Amino acid sequence: MTDTVLQILLVLLGAILGTLGTLLYEQQKDKRRAANVSMLLCQEIERNVATLAGLLQTVNAYLIPNLPQKIDPLSFKEIAQRVEAACETSSLQAVRSDLPLLEPENTRAVLDFYNSCRDVPNNLRDIERFAGNIRSGLFQSNIQMLIDKGIKAIAKLRKTA
Repeated sequence: MTDTVLQILLVLLGAILGTLGTLLYEQQKDKRRAANVSMLLCQEIERNVATLAGLLQTVNAYLIPNLPQKIDPLSFKEIAQRVEAACETSSLQAVRSDLPLLEPENTRAVLDFYNSCRDVPNNLRDIERFAGNIRSGLFQSNIQMLIDKGIKAIAKLRKTA
């Protein structure tokens, strides 16, 4: 073999190795980013679930039939505001562009939780306006549903992190 052929082969081999190295590096970088996104969302959802659990206890305390007359029960709007306040979305907004790095199942669970956090307060506000079915345990079941969805999302995110 001549020197020219050997040089061409070395350049091709270098290009192939460089391309493979770059691909492996990008994969590792994406895995690291996905793990960081999972950890950040997991922490925020855990805080939200803890706040919602506290709210559930408050709602249960204010719905006791023997509530003293000097204490007014919580209204639909107050409960809706408290649910809204309990569901932070700052981390979700910060990593929204990186959500495709997560597994589709994890992304669905996270978005399902955050969409429900947006929908439940709106539904609670609209019950009175549209004369919806106000049943016993309505607030508790809605808040418990949010907690359950949050726990499901946390479990899926922990597998990635």
